[in-house]
Amino acid sequence: ERLSYYEYKAQELENFIALNGRRPKWNTPDKAEAKLYQELEWIFLHADKLYVEELQQAYKKVLDLWNAHTPKYLSYEETIEAFEDFVAKTGRAYPRNYRNSPEKENLPDPEAQLYDDLAHWQLERPEIISTLTQIRQKYGVK
Repeated sequence: ERLSYYEYKAQELENFIALNGRRPKWNTPDKAEAKLYQELEWIFLHADKLYVEELQQAYKKVLDLWNAHTPKYLSYEETIEAFEDFVAKTGRAYPRNYRNSPEKENLPDPEAQLYDDLAHWQLERPEIISTLTQIRQKYGVK
């Protein structure tokens, strides 16, 4: 039964990618997409417990599909520019993702994408944090 679950998740991921052209996101108002992301995350977190060869093969299929569709992020420079535009226009210190937004259904996708872009660059180039702080200070945003 566990094997069929992994195969089912691989098929579900394959169908999602075919329909959307991307991986599922964790910060989406679409509950089915967020659930698929969480289920795949669970699979990735428990991959070290796959001792049966058939399960390892099914996991590899899920992983290969996942890795073949890496998210697209703004460049480092574009992210800084977009963040400055965001702060100047909204007066807010940071964009919201879907999960921490009070108006979850109405949050514009570009704001959630900027949140993802910033998170990506904070992991890749932590020095962006001081640049973001300078931008907030420039606009008097705390």
